[in-house]
Amino acid sequence: MDIVEKKNFFKAYKTVLEMLTDRGNLLPENLTLTYSQFEILYESNNLYIYLETNNEKIYVYFHTLVKSFAKKDFTSTLNKLKKEYGDDLHIIFVTKDKLNQTLSKDIVRMKQCESFVLKSLVFNITKHYLIPKVEIISTEEEDELLEVYNTTKLKLPRILLSDPLVKYYAAKSGNIFRITRPSKNSGIILSYRCVK
Repeated sequence: MDIVEKKNFFKAYKTVLEMLTDRGNLLPENLTLTYSQFEILYESNNLYIYLETNNEKIYVYFHTLVKSFAKKDFTSTLNKLKKEYGDDLHIIFVTKDKLNQTLSKDIVRMKQCESFVLKSLVFNITKHYLIPKVEIISTEEEDELLEVYNTTKLKLPRILLSDPLVKYYAAKSGNIFRITRPSKNSGIILSYRCVK
């Protein structure tokens, strides 16, 4: 197997753990792996993350096999996981290659599934120095914001559902992001964007 690919899966594994933490989940210590522990799981094609937290079951499936992830693989994996863990399972698929268009649309339509391409998780985009601090605000903060600025969600600047940050935080249409940028003149600048 390719050493570079194995290292990329290890980096993606660590990024997924950071992503789950940034989404507000508490992770048990046993999910943090050394590279040698990771190698054993990778070599045996047994690389996954299962987490029960905040009344939610999350399963992250890493497709490490040589063949590409097809509709047949998706259906069989989905059925197997739902049979084993129940219908309320939230599944995140991490694949080496970009999924075909039909499969991508099917996953987007399903509320309990997400997909990421390996190369998009090799580096945690929220750690990049050009990316400002981003957070989803609560519904109470949304109401207060809209009242203070006497506006509606439709009048706020938009951020698309396809944006990598929106996917990273698993934001839904209608969520509002607070973006905090440093400013030389005023210290910080707050801006808001609504997910469309």
